[in-house]
Amino acid sequence: MKYHPRFIFLSVLLLGASATLGAVDAPSTFESLAQAKYQALSADYTRNPSFKSASLNQGRDGVASPYIQRNYGEDYNNAAPYAPAVLERIVDFHMLPYKVFRLAFLGYQNILRNQRVQIKNQNVLTVVNFDESIQSRRLYVFDLKNNRVLFNTFVAHGYKSDENFDGIPERFSNTPNSNESSVGFFLTGVRAGPSSHFRYMTPVMGIDGSLNDQAQNRAILIHEWKALDINTLGGASRWSPLYGATEGCFGLPAYDSGRFYGLPDRPLNDLIIDTILGRSLLFSYSSLVDLSSESLYLSEPK
Repeated sequence: MKYHPRFIFLSVLLLGASATLGAVDAPSTFESLAQAKYQALSADYTRNPSFKSASLNQGRDGVASPYIQRNYGEDYNNAAPYAPAVLERIVDFHMLPYKVFRLAFLGYQNILRNQRVQIKNQNVLTVVNFDESIQSRRLYVFDLKNNRVLFNTFVAHGYKSDENFDGIPERFSNTPNSNESSVGFFLTGVRAGPSSHFRYMTPVMGIDGSLNDQAQNRAILIHEWKALDINTLGGASRWSPLYGATEGCFGLPAYDSGRFYGLPDRPLNDLIIDTILGRSLLFSYSSLVDLSSESLYLSEPK
């Protein structure tokens, strides 16, 4: 049987679109898709000069962003170049490990197939790798449709999660008032605020059963966090592993400007929230939790 060339082209196009964002079942199909997606994202990450530590001082011309005074009423100069001693303490930029991305992407695929949970902002996937230190840029925002890494920056954990006081969370909880971070899959909400505590934020909804389904009762947010600053994380006199931690929320840099990364001169926190809000998926990971067994969404394709 012969097929018209236009029919073949449309069939391939539809199959390609389905493979990009749609759910898949066969193990070999999923593995190939995950690896191809990761390779494409890694290539984009490598090409982007703003993700290199050597670029951290580029664009820092000593002229403070106007929003510092407007938003916080402070004279802090967020555009002052970082001292070499500070930069030496900051972990170099690096792509999210494949094993973590694979779990996040597996859950994303499974949730797309789950009719009870709806991801409205399907192009975006956010991953937090809590195996990394607070001095590492351990939050990644991926554009799965266009194979781009949109953001890679610091994110705070709950201060009681760091029982060893080394900047790496070891304890995770779903219990109100625990002041610990949670792991598993979340959906982002709409923009909220300002409040008496935060100016720009979005709540997250835990959708992963006993891992995080109390997130709303705990008022877990993605919000700006002024303590999460490179001068602080990089070894200024006031830094400690607890400084920069939250009460369990995902805290993002408030002082750092998109201007330093080729983006508008707005807080990096605001730019990230604007990108991921509206029921996109966030995956919070730690190898200290057996997520393959405890998550509702990490069953392997059969």
